[in-house]
Amino acid sequence: MKVLGIREIPVNKIEVIQGLLPRVETHTVEEKVEEYKEAMELGSEFPPITVWQKDNEEYWLIDGMHRLMASKRLGKETIKAEIVELKDMLEAKVVAITKNRHGLPLTKQEKRVLCQNLYMEGLEIQELMKIFGISERTIYYWTSGLKRKTRDDEVKEKALEMRGQGYTQEQVAEELGVSKMAISKWERESKQPAKIADCLQTDPSEEEPEDPLLIKMLDFARRKGIPEDVVMRTYENLDKEDDEEELEELREIAKQKLQGLQQKRSNGGRPPNDPPPATDEEEYKRLKDELVFHMEKIALKIGWTKALPMFEEALEEIREVSKTAKRGW
Repeated sequence: MKVLGIREIPVNKIEVIQGLLPRVETHTVEEKVEEYKEAMELGSEFPPITVWQKDNEEYWLIDGMHRLMASKRLGKETIKAEIVELKDMLEAKVVAITKNRHGLPLTKQEKRVLCQNLYMEGLEIQELMKIFGISERTIYYWTSGLKRKTRDDEVKEKALEMRGQGYTQEQVAEELGVSKMAISKWERESKQPAKIADCLQTDPSEEEPEDPLLIKMLDFARRKGIPEDVVMRTYENLDKEDDEEELEELREIAKQKLQGLQQKRSNGGRPPNDPPPATDEEEYKRLKDELVFHMEKIALKIGWTKALPMFEEALEEIREVSKTAKRGW
């Protein structure tokens, strides 16, 4: 983040972008807006809001929703703001969370959802610990079972975006440094070829056909548990005329991967960097937190008035199930 300065900017030039601000549960609190409005009328000074400067003299709000709303209700045409320059949306989300020090704090549920979202977008465990001020074990519990976005995922998204804009496979391959065959594969997986063909006024059947050798290699990789992107990189470097050596590099990769699995098993069935197994007390707390988390999601969706009776009915059914289980049925 680069700070460009603090100055008065027009209120009507500030945009509130969906999904950028961190308050996913409480959103804007009416009472807080009125409290700030009354304080401003009495002459109270508030810290500057934070905005991300965009093109055409527009700004995206990063921090200060309640202060902005209060200023609008007072009819103010400008507001004091800290102007920042950010690399991308991911950095903007992180700054929005770390800037949330004025006014209402984030709830535990909001921290959990935000942590999960940032983890899936590729942030490392250590970064998440600093952002939210929570332990490594808590991060592992919150993100258990979630799939992270990798560099390959980002390249894939960009390639499909460019194809949808009308770029040829050759242009995309040259721009992103990937093969045309990889682009064809991504298009088939996303069911996008027909859409792209319409844009380019071409026939999807004209795409480069798959080599039988590649099909053979992909089948071998699936049986050995090797990621397909590794197969694609290996395939591109093969000498297609050397029939005896064509799969040797892939076999070596498979051997290394199997050795890695054996090392994992020797470490108690977990990667070397994973945290130690949880104690019974920690596991009990984790399971309870999981249950509360899902109950809160249900309540936020249908309202607490409907949710509480439903929870009580479910508890009665669980009691009946437990009785049956105790009798051995």
